[in-house]
Amino acid sequence: RIFEGNGTDEIGRLANTFNKMLERLEGSFAMQKNFIANASHEFRTPLTIIQTELELAEKKLELFAADQTEMKSNGNEETLGFLSDSLKIALTEIESLNKFTNDLFTIAKLDSAQTPMRFQIFRIDELILECIQNMKIPAERKKIRINLLENEPNEISADRDKIKSIILNLIDNAIKYTEMPSGKQNKEIFVESKKETASIMISVEDSGLGISAADLPDIFNRFYRSNEIRSKEPGNGLGLSIVKDFIEMHSGSIQVESSLGKGTKFIVKLPA
Repeated sequence: RIFEGNGTDEIGRLANTFNKMLERLEGSFAMQKNFIANASHEFRTPLTIIQTELELAEKKLELFAADQTEMKSNGNEETLGFLSDSLKIALTEIESLNKFTNDLFTIAKLDSAQTPMRFQIFRIDELILECIQNMKIPAERKKIRINLLENEPNEISADRDKIKSIILNLIDNAIKYTEMPSGKQNKEIFVESKKETASIMISVEDSGLGISAADLPDIFNRFYRSNEIRSKEPGNGLGLSIVKDFIEMHSGSIQVESSLGKGTKFIVKLPA
């Protein structure tokens, strides 16, 4: 705020008007943050319930279809297949909405400075193995192999949950945008971790679509998605923004190396 002096002269009145404008802007920003926080909170519970119910329905339908061989012979196989496909589509959309609301909730907490840091000492190599195991099934669905290169046994003092979120987001991003490269039989992702002079380096590299030079400066902006990516893969454009925020909260850095049609490499450096 600007010092208003006695508030009676022309400069004082101008300062008073300026301060009131700042108050209104501050109130608008606060309302926006509260809306995002409240909206994402309201979304989370019903989406979780819907997802649970749909998963249960899908499992029951699979059991029912397996047991009712007579129904299949009576021409109901097509109906069962239609129901199964519908449930799978619904579950996919629910998973997407769940991720979006969770990302919104994280963004709201970051903006309102309500994201506490819980530092602890842990093995970064063990966390990377855990993350790769968590992403194994999504990778197998797209017939992608995750290759762990160098993974030195190093300890780090950091917020374990946030570092895990960083690694999972980068691997998920690599899986999402990896396509079959020409002349290769396998789609691959490469993960690496090692200690450098005063930092721990973590890299995730894919053999996917790549990012154009024009898009590179904007990929960490919230909700940013290039037209090419938007037409090929679903997403909300928040994952990399959250990754960057979490890295900066640890006084770290992230770099990107990418070539169109060849792939992308994200390099994260965290204080050792």
